[in-house]
Amino acid sequence: MGLSLLACSRRPSVPFEPQVILEATTTVHGSEYVDVELWVRLKDNGSVEWEEREWQENLIVYTHKKFAKKIPVEDAIAIRQRLLMIDASQLQERMGPFASYVDTSVELKVHIPTPKGNVDIVLDNPWQSLSKRYKAWVLKPMTPPVKSIVCEVSRLRNRLTPQPVDEICDPPTSTGH
Repeated sequence: MGLSLLACSRRPSVPFEPQVILEATTTVHGSEYVDVELWVRLKDNGSVEWEEREWQENLIVYTHKKFAKKIPVEDAIAIRQRLLMIDASQLQERMGPFASYVDTSVELKVHIPTPKGNVDIVLDNPWQSLSKRYKAWVLKPMTPPVKSIVCEVSRLRNRLTPQPVDEICDPPTSTGH
C-alpha cells in the first residue's frame, strides 16, 4: 500500500524553459510603411534569436529571416548582471526622442530585468549614429541607464551581425566582444 501512495504522489517532470534576459524589437516608421523586426532576444541558457531584413526579388518586398545562435552562458549571465545594475527608477515606459531622423522614426522596444522585476520600455529614435548618416541631429543626451540599455542591445546585435555598435557606446568591459 505504501508503494502505491508513493507512486501516485510523484509529479511528472517538466522540462526547464529558458528565461528571456533581454528582448528588443525595432519598429521603423516611414512615410508609407511600418517595419517591425526582432532585433535581439537573449535567454539565460545563452541562446540568442534575431531577424534580418531580406529582399525578396520575386515578391518585390522585404521579408524577415530568422536566425539563432548560442553565446557562452557566462556572457549571458554577465549581460543580465549589468542590466540588473541599471537604476530602474530613472526609466519611464516611453523615453525620447533622442535623435531626429529625416523621413523615418524608430522605436526600440526593450524588455529587461531589474531588481524590482522585469520592465518594458520604448525608446524613441535611440540610434544616435544614424544622425550623422542621415544628416539629422541629436535632440537630447541619453541618461546613463538608457545609454546602458542601448549599448547592451547594440553590442549583442554586433556579436551576431555586421551591424556596428552604436558610436555612443564605450568599449565593453567584461564580455569579450
